[in-house]
Amino acid sequence: MAATGFAVLAAAVLASVVSNPSSAPSPSPAPSAAPADRPATFWYDAARDRWKTLPRSPYAAYDVDIVATIKGKRTERKEREWFRASDATCLDVGVALDAKDRPDPPQVTKSCFGPDYAFELFDQKRSGGGAGGVPIEIASAEPSAAPSGEPRTIGEVSARSRAYALALVGDETVDGVDAVHLKLTPFADPDHHVLRDLWIDRSSFAVVRLAGEARGAAGLARATFEADYAQSPAAQLLTAVTGYVKAQLAFLKIGADFSYALTNLTLPETLPDWCFDQRAYDAHERTEPGSVCS
Repeated sequence: MAATGFAVLAAAVLASVVSNPSSAPSPSPAPSAAPADRPATFWYDAARDRWKTLPRSPYAAYDVDIVATIKGKRTERKEREWFRASDATCLDVGVALDAKDRPDPPQVTKSCFGPDYAFELFDQKRSGGGAGGVPIEIASAEPSAAPSGEPRTIGEVSARSRAYALALVGDETVDGVDAVHLKLTPFADPDHHVLRDLWIDRSSFAVVRLAGEARGAAGLARATFEADYAQSPAAQLLTAVTGYVKAQLAFLKIGADFSYALTNLTLPETLPDWCFDQRAYDAHERTEPGSVCS
């Protein structure tokens, strides 16, 4: 996890209102609303399929406003983030809140989460895909006839793997949206499959809210969180994350309530390579101090 703490997790468990949605192609229209009595697997698959059709941007830049409360003491931080999707690398640059504020130095971090990770925070392929006890549903087509002397199609197989056992909680209203609430339980590897609840718009199949649980190395840190999303025809992007994080350092235990507001998101078509290499970024700062990636 980055030195920005759970900023990388949430900005990651994380991203905001698109300022240039017209630069991305529009996905296919959402299907009509399904009956409320559909099974949990239907809603999960419909929401994931919709998310997969949304345009993907190779880069993103956004602001993160962080507030944490530890033992009644409130602290604030602000950062500007640049993200490259090809290798999940990000640059975190602290922004001073006032003349006395001394933000953390800029840091390039690997294994970041970008605003496109709106439905699953981890790709299944990173943690074993369909292996490790994740069930696979298989559907076979009817055999087809073939001209004499040619091989006959005896079946076509399609597979879908899910990392979670799914349960339908019921219909709920989230920020004025009629939503279906699903409960998710990982089959395996809960450190990588962090989702625990999904709220899905019944009419568009968009995820309007999710809840999850994430743990750090050796179980020394644990965060529970809720994330809310803004919708447009071309995007499903994070606007805010709230939650609680608990960390243990030796015999010292620290707990903090936190909230992240993610704003001013842009999706540039390209960003310079020096933004995503620590040595190159430091060298660039020495020759052109104060310059920004975009």
